[in-house]
Amino acid sequence: MTNSTHRTTYEQRLRFRVPFLDLGAQFQTIETQVREAIDRILARQWFIFGEQVEAFEAAFSRHLGGHSTVACGSGSDALYLALKALGVGEGDEILIPAFTFAATAVAVRRAGAVPIYADVDPRTRTLSPESVLAALNPRVRGVVVVHLYGYPAPVAEIRKALRSPDIWVIEDACQAHGARRDGAVVGAMGDAAAFSFHPGKNLGGWSDGGLVAFADREVAARTRRIADYGLEGGECVVPDGINSHMSEINAAVLEIKLEYLEHWNSARRERAHCYSQSLGSHVRVPVEEAGVEPAYHAYVIEVPDRERVLRALQDEGIQARVHYPLPLHRHSVLKGYVRSGQTFPVAEQLSDTVLSLPIYPEMPIEDVRLVSRTLSQAVDSAP
Repeated sequence: MTNSTHRTTYEQRLRFRVPFLDLGAQFQTIETQVREAIDRILARQWFIFGEQVEAFEAAFSRHLGGHSTVACGSGSDALYLALKALGVGEGDEILIPAFTFAATAVAVRRAGAVPIYADVDPRTRTLSPESVLAALNPRVRGVVVVHLYGYPAPVAEIRKALRSPDIWVIEDACQAHGARRDGAVVGAMGDAAAFSFHPGKNLGGWSDGGLVAFADREVAARTRRIADYGLEGGECVVPDGINSHMSEINAAVLEIKLEYLEHWNSARRERAHCYSQSLGSHVRVPVEEAGVEPAYHAYVIEVPDRERVLRALQDEGIQARVHYPLPLHRHSVLKGYVRSGQTFPVAEQLSDTVLSLPIYPEMPIEDVRLVSRTLSQAVDSAP
């Protein structure tokens, strides 16, 4: 199903007059800074384990209010590292949302743990205290809360509802850089947080990349060992170590982009609000609760007869996508973790109706209005 994949070739993107994302527009803002930073790295000829990665880790730590940070190779690695650093092992059960990208469940399995699914809140599409408690059992050791599409889940409320310091909370913040809830920045609310710097993210690098953050410095130090083959002083002290590092060039790009993140997120919210004002009477648009500042990594509506509407947008040169066409329990290799009697009606409904519209900070407002008009006409012309 090509129109539902999260990948698009360069040639496919060129045929859209309204692309899903335009990184070229962003590059115009930062080109001089990036070229100067890369020239400095080329002059040093030092590409990993250098001062630039340390500088980015420090900058992101300040962004999170002082949490310890460890840069790594991808958001998936970041999730794995967070799980292993917190002591997850074979057979441990980890509660995750039934509706999210498959990488969340894959990281749990990679760590040797068992994913336990919970349905999501129909308004926010994230875990809620109620959904967590409904799926909780005595064997659950941790909860991975996904800030899906850049919408910050109620981590503090979930932690309070768990009523146990022995059940830790990891934030999967791979889609939510800079989002806030009640003044707290995403990534600083749980026991650990994982970020992705895939080029398409709100804070995207020039290759894949990730970062894991902890309030506990000792756990962060353990993470750094795991990410470096499990080595300490030349001796392998962690059996599940991996090779997961960020390049100096990627770190340089990310440190520069971090300066612009708040401004770019504000521009995304402006475009999201324009969408919502135009589309609110035609389709179900994202909720925005009081005290919440979403990052709008994706602007996702819910629409009946989605495939027909998607084709209508594509016929007009508008690149829309589906995130995600399957809930986790319907993936062939992940469906075996559903407990007897469990159902996930919200996740099922979302997988059949969600549609992601183009959104990026530099997107012309005229294009937002064009997408809105085209989509409204497609919905209104339903047979």
